[in-house]
Amino acid sequence: MDKFKVAFKGIYLAFKHPSVMIQGILAIIALLFGIIFKFNINDMVIILLCIAMVIVSEIFNTAIEFLCNLYSLEYNEKIKTIKDISAGGVLVSALISLLIAILLFLKYFGGII
Repeated sequence: MDKFKVAFKGIYLAFKHPSVMIQGILAIIALLFGIIFKFNINDMVIILLCIAMVIVSEIFNTAIEFLCNLYSLEYNEKIKTIKDISAGGVLVSALISLLIAILLFLKYFGGII
């Protein structure tokens, strides 16, 4: 039970970070759109998977940033590279999720797919 307690505390701490909080707000908006426009269960599962991918990426990115800052707050080219790569991972997951969202909306509103 202590492991769950620690994990929930980690989630709480992560969502206090602005970048994770923004992703959480965007996730709620995406879910609301799915509910309002009556997406089917399969499409809602896809939305939930995309949300999870982006939020988990952002949480890992935030943890990596904290770890790097623990090592050194002075400018360090290697730390910058680590942070840039980590941020790139978040961007990839966000862009893929955005593409999936566009395809879902085209399915419901464009009649294309």
